[in-house]
Amino acid sequence: MKKIKKVLTIILSIAFILGITGPAPTFAATDPVLGATTTFSIIAQTAITGTGTISGDVGLNSTGAGITGLTGAMVSGTIYSTDGVAPGLAILNPTVQANLSTANGNISGQTSTDSIGPVLDGLVVTPGVHDIGAGRLNGGILTLDGSGIYIFRASSDFISSGSIALTNGARACDVYWQVNTLATINGTSFVGTIIAGTGVHFGNNVALNGRALALGGDVTLLNNTISGPTCAVPDPDPDPATLHVIKTVINNNGGTAIASDFTIDVSGTNVSPSSFSGSATGVDVTLDAGSYAVTETSLPGYLQSGSSGCSGTIAAGETKTCTMTNDDIANATVIVGIPVVPPLIHVTKIPNPLVLYPEGGMVTYTNKVTNPGIVALSNVHLIDDKCSPVKYVSGDTNSNSKLDITETWTYTCSTNLTKTTVNTVTASGDANGLTARDFAIATVVVTAVPKLPNTGLPPNENDTPWNIIIPAGIFAILTIFYFTQKKQTA
Repeated sequence: MKKIKKVLTIILSIAFILGITGPAPTFAATDPVLGATTTFSIIAQTAITGTGTISGDVGLNSTGAGITGLTGAMVSGTIYSTDGVAPGLAILNPTVQANLSTANGNISGQTSTDSIGPVLDGLVVTPGVHDIGAGRLNGGILTLDGSGIYIFRASSDFISSGSIALTNGARACDVYWQVNTLATINGTSFVGTIIAGTGVHFGNNVALNGRALALGGDVTLLNNTISGPTCAVPDPDPDPATLHVIKTVINNNGGTAIASDFTIDVSGTNVSPSSFSGSATGVDVTLDAGSYAVTETSLPGYLQSGSSGCSGTIAAGETKTCTMTNDDIANATVIVGIPVVPPLIHVTKIPNPLVLYPEGGMVTYTNKVTNPGIVALSNVHLIDDKCSPVKYVSGDTNSNSKLDITETWTYTCSTNLTKTTVNTVTASGDANGLTARDFAIATVVVTAVPKLPNTGLPPNENDTPWNIIIPAGIFAILTIFYFTQKKQTA
């Protein structure tokens, strides 16, 4: 009897302890309440750069000069800054910044539901406050399952290259991401309101169903779309999209292939069928909404092209048509035994004048180009090593830009010479894949200062100065003759 009492006492004690402690409570997340920040798609502190399509308001807690790239035409709401300078023509109310800080503090103060990650790919989570450390979404899918508030808290940077699926009542407007430092969003899409400590940076063409709110730093855009966040519950069973794939084969150069000779492949989500033989009437392919691409295994001798509907994105219930076309290529014909005719070209060069005075002067060179061959020349060029530019004057009588065998093309070039100059002009022209060249040389003489004639006698300092003696002797004879005549007449 005592043993039974003892056992009952132990059982009652254990039951009492379990009744007191019970299972560990699960804390539900609550909405952090954004207040005046609710209407904003973007808030930044230092700068907003890049372009995109923005559905809500945009606010910069600095001067409007810090907004570059983004214009009013890209924003459905209002652009605010602290000075109201374009493009931020409205003044940002300090309440917006205060409410953002309060909401961030609210998130920080909520009790954690659990710690997950940091790799979030493939996880299915329910509403709550989830601490994710240095969170990462590496190209996979994070599934949010059920209605309620979802809060994810990253202790440092957060990087996403994946996407988020909302199921069983989960809504984009109930999702919040608190990032202690920098949030980097790549991939194709993301969901939720991002509150980041040092900035939000987007990759190319990312679509955000939510908000990008930076407590510090900047927001960087790259052709992004920021909308919502929507509060509509996603359709749990959306209609599949339909892609009508048509195969067209053109045989106008001897080809014999038909549509079924080509294998078509379609990539996307839940594609059916994903691989099939081509059909001239078309094959209907069903797939989930999202990105897709149509490719094929090509055949030798055919050039492949695809219509605009062969890649891109498709919405639930939407129907698109992709036409893949293959055109046969003409076979090249090589004629053997016919010799290639070489091109010929001839050039003459005449300067005017041929001789210049010692001080030099302007000379004009006239170049005549002819074709002594039997094939017309194209790409005719003249280059002078001492004169430029060499200008075409006339000669192309039929204006076909080819030097025919009956034509003479005239080119001129003028330059100023100060010394005797020898220069060369080179003419070239193409035909039959070959280049013909010829050159002409001309010399223009600049005369030197005239000198005394050469007597043929070597100079000698001791020679008699006849140039003085002879004139002096003549003068003496004339003087004697004059006085003799005067004496006779006296």
